[in-house]
Amino acid sequence: MIQIYEKDAVKPEKNGVMTLFPESCKVQAALNGGWSLTMEHPLDDEERWKYIEEESIVSVPTFMGAGQLFRIDKIEKDDYGVSTIGYPIFYDSAKEVFLMNTRPTDKNGQEALDLMLKGSKYSGKSDITSVSTAYFERRNMLDALNGTDSPTFLERWGGEVLYDNYTVIVNKQVGGRYGVEVRYGKNMSGLTYTIDMSNVMTRIVPVAYNGRMISGSTPWVDSSNINKYATVYIKEVKFEDVKLLSDLENEDDAEENDIICKSRTELETALKNKCKEEYQNGADLPAVTLEVDMVQLSRTNEYSDVQMLEKVSLGDIVRCRHKKLDITTEARVIEMEWDCIKNTVSSVKLGDFTQTYFDKVSSAVDAINSVVNAQSKTVMAEKIKGVLNAINTQLRYQKNVAQKQDVRAILFEDTDIESSTYGAMCLGTQGFQIADKRTADGKDWDWATAFTAKGGYANTLILGILSDQLGKNYWNLDTGDFVSEKGSIGGWVINSECIYKNVQVGDKQYVARITSPIQNNPAGTYIISCQERTKENGVWGNWNPNFILFGDGHATFGKNLKFSKDGEVLVYDDNDKLKTSIDKTGIKHYEDDSGVPYHYRTHKEEIVIRKSSFSGGDDKYCYAGGSIYISKSDLNLTEMIPAKFISVASNVVDVVSDSTTRIRSLANLGVSAAVKSVDSGGVTIGYSVKCTFVHVSVKQGSSATTYNGTYYPPSSMKIEVNLTY
Repeated sequence: MIQIYEKDAVKPEKNGVMTLFPESCKVQAALNGGWSLTMEHPLDDEERWKYIEEESIVSVPTFMGAGQLFRIDKIEKDDYGVSTIGYPIFYDSAKEVFLMNTRPTDKNGQEALDLMLKGSKYSGKSDITSVSTAYFERRNMLDALNGTDSPTFLERWGGEVLYDNYTVIVNKQVGGRYGVEVRYGKNMSGLTYTIDMSNVMTRIVPVAYNGRMISGSTPWVDSSNINKYATVYIKEVKFEDVKLLSDLENEDDAEENDIICKSRTELETALKNKCKEEYQNGADLPAVTLEVDMVQLSRTNEYSDVQMLEKVSLGDIVRCRHKKLDITTEARVIEMEWDCIKNTVSSVKLGDFTQTYFDKVSSAVDAINSVVNAQSKTVMAEKIKGVLNAINTQLRYQKNVAQKQDVRAILFEDTDIESSTYGAMCLGTQGFQIADKRTADGKDWDWATAFTAKGGYANTLILGILSDQLGKNYWNLDTGDFVSEKGSIGGWVINSECIYKNVQVGDKQYVARITSPIQNNPAGTYIISCQERTKENGVWGNWNPNFILFGDGHATFGKNLKFSKDGEVLVYDDNDKLKTSIDKTGIKHYEDDSGVPYHYRTHKEEIVIRKSSFSGGDDKYCYAGGSIYISKSDLNLTEMIPAKFISVASNVVDVVSDSTTRIRSLANLGVSAAVKSVDSGGVTIGYSVKCTFVHVSVKQGSSATTYNGTYYPPSSMKIEVNLTY
């Protein structure tokens, strides 16, 4: 999907303002060179093209993955559509990141990038471990990374560059070797094969420090490939690090990597070795470039020979085989064009070839043929020893000339697909390999099993017992038994007592343990536990339980939650006081040290008692009582609980008198309530009230004051009944 965002979008992650349907959209990229996007969009009826503006951001899929962002830099519009050119969003750092005075000193690649991009929205990644120093003064980020002015990051630290949205990746080498192989023939349409001989050297005249050379009439060193060319390519090469001790004032003048020779003989030997190193590094080989137009080539019958190039990325190593000349080479993807609509490579340029074979027929083949009698087709035994030596020499020659070539010295094949032994086996410098089928393209055997110096690789291994020499640690694959006295798996330590793993996060440390029960002390045995401790002032504190399961069945979760061996849940406060318990009877709470629990639900009812309800009154007391029924729906219960789990409390909340002219006082008031019965539908609560209401009449005479008292109930009374259940 190709989408466009507004120009001021910052690290866009959601869908853009519009989805585009361009006729063409391609990304061109060169290794340590420029990257660009070209897009052509028609004047569509939906007017999507109107969203394409200068500085807008386009999201496209590339060889770096989906959602790669490019900033539109140039737009051309005509009667047919809109043409644009854009650049990776990281290029914005040239405008936004200005290194006024940034000095990465004695830093590796990652540290240097972190310092250069500090405080910005951009980031860098690098696997370069070598340490270097650079001073960047008044430089933009891109110029400091890989500009024309010295110093640059690539100049000081080396590496190869990839752009991944707001991140720049600078690794020692990008790309990889993923088994891609192409075969090309003569006059293939859509393929250009270029050989550059300008830097080839087949005869080196070495010159050491102070002009020292190899003595004699032939002061040069020839390549083993000198006779492969029509002419001799001779060049002088200076090796200033090779020095004669007598040319130095003292030995301390030598630099760290200098080769100091005590005699002329040592110096000449060192110069010859230097020349051999040059040849081993490909100095005697031409620079070969292969340009492949995948679109044009797809129309030819030979497209299948290069089809795997559709999977490559920048920097990948590709194996190239010339079918006519039987020349095998290796090259890297140095330039490529990616079709963002088809999501595949449209063209690729391969370079930096290392020639592997010069000749169509190996001399080893000639040697083998020489020991076969032409008439009898039998092997001549007297020649075998010498031929085998010749083969050995030839194999070493191949490896020395072509460092990247893996030699398969011995190959056994049964190519009859109907045969029960159909398959192949080979022995070579990379070990032992087995295959029972061909690759999907039929180009090679699909090697499924290999044993090399680095280990064994196989799709399936059928084994019985894997064991150490003493049989103390083994894995019986037939029964599934895995036995180990001690060891570790994924950080888990195994010993005779327990299995445990320690994890530290900052100033906190955690340990998880699985322990075998100890019969004589089950209560104190940790069966399963997870505990933590904190470091304060550099000192680790005590372990605190997150979870512990003990041998007798009880458990602890954190500091305040415990499970008894009978299944009761106990909740404590920070002072180890029991606050709540849960068992099969329900939930209980404890508010004080009395140990008397209450349950967790409450219900309140208010009852109004009128004057007419009072009875049994006399001169001092009046009485009233009754009952109320509370349904289980009011109590929010699906099933009624027994009466013993219901507690009732009551109190007077209001009293009203019908007297308005006399002084009133209330004394000796009492109220009580209790459960009378419980049925399937609810609970009946009975209540009673006993009270004294005193009405005092005051009469003042000429000589005395008289008091007349009459006792009677209030006009109304309100009581409150509270259920806890």
